[in-house]
Amino acid sequence: MVIAEKKSNFNLTLFAVLTVMYTVAYNSYFRSISILWYGISVFTIFVLGLTVLGKRNVKLNFFIYWAVIFYVFTVASSLWSLNPSKSISPILTLSLIFVVGILMSLLFNSREDLKSLLFINFIALFLCAIYILIAVDPELIGEARIGLGTVGDMWNANDIGLKMCVGLGIALYFLYESDKVYKRLIYLAACIIFIAIALLTGSRTALFMVYGIVVLIIFIRSKGVNRVYAILFLIVFSIGLFVLIMNYEPLYNVIGIRVEDMINGLFGQGTDDGSFNYRVRFIEYGLHWFGERPLFGYGIGNFSELAAAQFGEKFDTYSHNNFIEMLVNGGLVGFIIYYVVYFYVLFKLLRYVFIEKDLIAIILFTLNLVSLVLQVAMVSYTSTLFTTLILFTVIYIISKERGKDIERQG
Repeated sequence: MVIAEKKSNFNLTLFAVLTVMYTVAYNSYFRSISILWYGISVFTIFVLGLTVLGKRNVKLNFFIYWAVIFYVFTVASSLWSLNPSKSISPILTLSLIFVVGILMSLLFNSREDLKSLLFINFIALFLCAIYILIAVDPELIGEARIGLGTVGDMWNANDIGLKMCVGLGIALYFLYESDKVYKRLIYLAACIIFIAIALLTGSRTALFMVYGIVVLIIFIRSKGVNRVYAILFLIVFSIGLFVLIMNYEPLYNVIGIRVEDMINGLFGQGTDDGSFNYRVRFIEYGLHWFGERPLFGYGIGNFSELAAAQFGEKFDTYSHNNFIEMLVNGGLVGFIIYYVVYFYVLFKLLRYVFIEKDLIAIILFTLNLVSLVLQVAMVSYTSTLFTTLILFTVIYIISKERGKDIERQG
């Protein structure tokens, strides 16, 4: 039985509002302007809310259950936190992210909706990449990391790298899907720009994310004899990428030398890389602090309070490791509540990825899996980017399960 594709719930107003919102959200400079960020967020919530009120048969879904439970827990954790003021910023951020996400999950539930959302995010991330290329001094490219010292005070190199990696994953989807040569050339050019900026940030997390995205997408999509060719290509790609970053001077200056330091640190040869050394110490102390309050932790946002007391005020910062951040801030309860969503979406995607080999499922599975693994090197629980990936995956699952319901009724 052939099932007609459900039409998109998008209209021009929704498309424009969400494009502006995501463009502001992903551009660190625009987002730092409080009146702009909060203004567009509230306006987006208003527009989505009015649209949802006019929609029939609104149904609750897993994203809503998870977001509400996790949000209630984070707010409650401020009651037993070491410093309640540390909880204000993450709670406020989660408020905006979750309200927008909940409304979107109620409104959008078809494959066509998801394609529109992916395209909106591609536009927003590509505009972010163009902004970075315009803002950075060309003479500094290859001499210093693209980030705080080259783009602006609000631009963290790791954050830029991760955004470029998600942009790469989405661009690869449209590259595979496009049936016009000129469109493929546009998306191919976007892929090259995303990869180049990601590598030039000097972010090791971004490097591994680029590698993981390319490897997983090519390997999962291949089958039979083609898988042999895919494996050979990936071997050549792996060797070529390593040789490039270790021998091409502009890349070696910003990322190659940091990879060397990481390898030396991992194999016990010692490293002068302060970032790597402190990340290791954050893990060691984080596990110790978790052991002292294993059930409910120290309260959301309070890892930084412990770090400042242990290492000095200049280390009043997050753990750079989401697993440690959740264990310390929320204890085992908060950790389980947060990470249950990853197990849900990845498990639900397995059939669509490995049996149906649906390209959207492969892209979403890859981005979620790679970001989950690399949370050992980043804090993501308040990230608009990674919460959006979870939201899109839930929307995809809703669209597939709704299609099955229609087929059974037919």
